Formats: sequence, C-alpha cells, structure tokens
Amino acid sequence: PEQLQAFQPRFASTNYVVDTPTPENLLINDVHPYVTRDAIEKACKEEGPFSIVKGETIDELLSKLEGLTDAAAAKASIERYNELAHSGKDLDFGKPASRMFPIENGPFYAFQGGMNVNLATLMGLIGDEDCHVFDENDEIIPGLYIAGNTQGERFSVNYIPTMSGMSHSLCMYYGYVAGKNMARGI
Repeated sequence: PEQLQAFQPRFASTNYVVDTPTPENLLINDVHPYVTRDAIEKACKEEGPFSIVKGETIDELLSKLEGLTDAAAAKASIERYNELAHSGKDLDFGKPASRMFPIENGPFYAFQGGMNVNLATLMGLIGDEDCHVFDENDEIIPGLYIAGNTQGERFSVNYIPTMSGMSHSLCMYYGYVAGKNMARGI
C-alpha cells in the first residue's frame, strides 16, 4: 500500500521505487496504466486463470489460498520480512532499507503465477562502467571483469519484451570495454 500511494498500479512497475517518486520516474510514461485499481477489483470477482484473490488481512488472504500454498510458511516469511523492514536492515537478502516496506496494511492480493521466460539475466555481479567487479565492500576485485548479461542490475526493473536482443548490445559494447581494459591492465 505504501508503494501504491506513490505509483499508479501497473504491470511490472508497482514494485519500482525511486528516491523521488514522481510520474517522470516511471518507465511507462503514459496516462493509461496497464492495470488499474478497477481492473484489480474486477479480477477479484472473477474465477479462472487470471483471477485475483483478495483479503483484508494476511490471515484472510492465506485462508483463501488453501491448497495453493503453505500458509504457515507464507505467514512466517511475511513476519520475518516485516521484522527486517522495521529494523531497517535486510539480513537475509541485503535489500536497501529505503526499499523495504512492511507488509501490514490491507487489503492484500494474490494470484497464481508461473514461470516467465526472460530474455536476459536480471541481476548478476555488480561493477562499474569500466567492467570491474566489486566485492561485498564495494571494492574493485583486481583482474576480474564483467560484460553483458552478467553485469548486475542492467535489467533489474524491467526488460522491454518488444525489444528482443536489447541485451546483446551491452554484451558487444561492454565486451569490447572489458577486453580493452584487461589488455591495458586497468
């Protein structure tokens, strides 16, 4: 809910949070969001593969998902995440505190999803524009270079599916940069 106050609900961007949450920062710059609140509420009333389940509380939502998920494990996972969000430090996955929102205020929604075929690696090793790789302390690891899809966070928010092969340009360009820097010992 905290994120939805800052962003129109959309396909694949509801979880996209920036430091200045204004419409100019959205990836999709149109006036007609792909998924509206009305569409979500309508899907909650339908049955079938594209239906959405709604609950005012986590317990209510999980009870409606009986047989589809392990409710106890889901609740424990949510409680753990909330604990980390309140502490301001994600000890499990290293998510920045500024991106952590406790899951507390309903309504809550769920839908059955499946595997999505991505055209590129969405995360990977973190580095710089010279293709150096950083360690866990953000220090350059000497002699290690990255290029293309192994470079972290190139598509951490969204890969535009209508532009198949877009990641290949990064492979070609940064492969060249990495090779040049490796040869120079930079």
